[in-house]
Amino acid sequence: MNMLGDRAGIAIVVGSLLVGVGLAWLAYQFTTPPTPADRVVAPPPTAAVLEALGVGASDRGAGRLAFRSTCQDCHVQGRQSFPESVRSRPNLVQARVRQGGAQMPAFAADRLPDETLRHILAYIGTPAEPEPKPAPEPRVRGVNFEVLEASGLPGERPTVRFRIRDDSGETIAPNQMSALNLTVAGPTVEYRWAQREDGRSAESLTDGSARYTFRQALPDDAAGTFAAATEGYLEHAAGVAGPQPVRDTGYNAVFYFGVTDPVPVPHRTVVRTESCNQCHGTLALHGGTRRNTEFCVMCHNVANNDAEKRLFVGGPMPPEPILFRNLVHRIHTGEDLTQPFVIYGGNPANPQPVDLRTVHPFPADRANCNVCHQPGTAFVTGALEALPPIRIAVDGQVVREIPPVTAACTGCHDSARAMVHAASQTSNGVESCAVCHGQGRPFSVTTVHRIAQGP
Repeated sequence: MNMLGDRAGIAIVVGSLLVGVGLAWLAYQFTTPPTPADRVVAPPPTAAVLEALGVGASDRGAGRLAFRSTCQDCHVQGRQSFPESVRSRPNLVQARVRQGGAQMPAFAADRLPDETLRHILAYIGTPAEPEPKPAPEPRVRGVNFEVLEASGLPGERPTVRFRIRDDSGETIAPNQMSALNLTVAGPTVEYRWAQREDGRSAESLTDGSARYTFRQALPDDAAGTFAAATEGYLEHAAGVAGPQPVRDTGYNAVFYFGVTDPVPVPHRTVVRTESCNQCHGTLALHGGTRRNTEFCVMCHNVANNDAEKRLFVGGPMPPEPILFRNLVHRIHTGEDLTQPFVIYGGNPANPQPVDLRTVHPFPADRANCNVCHQPGTAFVTGALEALPPIRIAVDGQVVREIPPVTAACTGCHDSARAMVHAASQTSNGVESCAVCHGQGRPFSVTTVHRIAQGP
C-alpha cells in the first residue's frame, strides 16, 4: 500500500509539473517579445484562420469594434499587440482569453459571448489587405528636376536656380510646364516656416537653367539652414499616350542652403521614400506631385495645421496639426485609433473632413518601427525632446501645445490613458520621457516595440 501511495504521489507531482509547464508556455507565448527567428519563420495569417473560426472576412470589422470596446484599454496597439506567431494560432488566443493568466483576466462566455470572441479572433488573425499597387505611369517626355543652387538672407527674398530636362536630356523651359511650384522652408533642424510659389515665370538662362526670386521674403529671424524644392508636371492631352490625358510628373528635388550656417545642415532622414513605396508602389500625394518624403516634411511642420481648409468650408475650430511624425503615425494607425482625429484636406477648392479612423488599415506590422523608420531614428532621445512643440493658435492666441515626444508617440498611442500619462510626465513644456523610454531604460522603444533589423 505504501508503494502504491508513493507511486500515486509521484504521478500527481509529475502531472502537476506538466500542467504547470503547459500554463507557463502559454504565458510565455503572450508575454515574451518574439525573437528575430519568430518573425522570420512564423506562418503569416491566412484565410485558414477564418475557416477555422467559422467566420467570414466581414466579421473582421465587427471584431475590430469589439476589440476596441473590450480589449484595447490594455492592448493599446490593437491587433498589433500580438506577434504573427500568436495571430496565426486562434485556438491559443481563445484559450488564453477564457482561462486568463499573468496580468490577463479570464473572460467567461457570460462576459464575452462566443460569437463576439470569434469576431475578435478574426480581427486579430486576419491582416488588413494591402492597397493595390498603382499601374506603372506612362512617360511621354519625362520630367526631371535639378536644383543647382539657392540662397537667401534673413528678411530678404530667396533665389533658386534650377533646371528641368526630359528623358532625352532636352531642356524644358519653366513656362512650358503645366504646373511648376517652388518651395523654400526652414530651418532644417525642425521646419516651422514654408513658402510655396508658382515658378513658371522664372527667368530662363543661357545655360539651360532658370532662376526664380520669391515674392515672399525669408523671416527676419531666419537662421541655420533652409531647403528649396521643386514640384510639377507636364499635362498631355487624350490621344497622346492613350484615350485619357496623362501627366509626366517630376520627382521632387530638394536642395539645402545656409542662411546663417557656413555649411548647410540637411534635415535628418527619418523615413525614406523607398520604404513608403514598399506598400504604396509610388508615393504620390496632393494630386500626385508630392513624391519625396524629404519634401513632405517641409510643409508638414510644427507650425502648420488645417485651419485654412477648415475656414474655407466653415468647419469647426480649433484646427488639427499636420506635423509629419504625428499625422503619418495616425494615418497608419487608422482603424486602431481610439479617438476621432478629423483632418480637413483634399482639393483646396472643396476640402472635406476625413476621420483617420476610417483610413485603409496598415497591412504590415506597425509595431516594428523599422518597417518605415531608418534604423535608430524611432528612439526617444534628448535631441527629440529638445525640438519645438506643436502650437495650435486661433486668432493669434495659442490654444493648444503638444510637446515633441508626445506629438510622435500619441500619433499611435492615442487613448485617454496614454494622453494623461504623457501630460503627467511633462512640466512647463519639458518632457521627461527619456527617463523611462530612452535607450537602455526599462521601457525603451526597442523593448516595447518589435524592432527588427529590416522591414
